Amino acid sequence: MDEFADSHSWAIKGDKLRADEDWPGLIGHCQMWLEKYPEETGAQILLGEAYNNTGRYQESLDLYLKVVTKRPDDYTAWYTLGSIAVKAGKTQEATDYFSMAVYTNRDIAATIKSTYPELYQKVRSKSGSNRILRLCVGIIILILFALAVRIFL
Repeated sequence: MDEFADSHSWAIKGDKLRADEDWPGLIGHCQMWLEKYPEETGAQILLGEAYNNTGRYQESLDLYLKVVTKRPDDYTAWYTLGSIAVKAGKTQEATDYFSMAVYTNRDIAATIKSTYPELYQKVRSKSGSNRILRLCVGIIILILFALAVRIFL
């Protein structure tokens, strides 16, 4: 009988390896899990965490980028991407990822401010420019709508 008959069984074992901080074991487990369920987000997150904890930052970043592609409003994944980018020495990318975390959930800003105070100002200014960009796009849409109404009425 297959010990891991479904994705849930794989997740339980992965959570145990994570709790035990058995990062090499978790890497092997998640790699096999992803062979069986290639799109399993839970496995990608756990494998990304294991890579992060073993200093394999680029591999971790690659996995978390897959996660945010599937779940773009997952502010925790964006925050984790930012944290890993800081460890990898990729400050600009970290600022971008933290900005996306704040964009999807403003409450995360306090965590960024306390954990990464040196990057917080950059994130704040980037968030401000995001608001300006959204405002400009909104104005353009309104103008196009007004023109369409005028043309068709």
